[in-house]
Amino acid sequence: MDGYSATQMALLRKMYYDKVIGGKHHGERELCRGFPKELKSGIENELKRLIKDGLMLVKTTNYGKQYSLNPSAIGIIRGIMGE
Repeated sequence: MDGYSATQMALLRKMYYDKVIGGKHHGERELCRGFPKELKSGIENELKRLIKDGLMLVKTTNYGKQYSLNPSAIGIIRGIMGE
């Protein structure tokens, strides 16, 4: 589970410090805030990789997909972020 991009690291860091873990969710729109325009189009692909690796969870709602950090992977996420 090495080789994460700077965008993926920024997403993990942003969600970790906002405490978006488990039951609390953010939509893709909220996650894109603060990123340059040229990176916003690739956020969906970055999220897919984090979900595939088990670091994030996705919840489908009637108003769109909502994302949160996987509570059982918090130790791994801290290690990736270097904390």
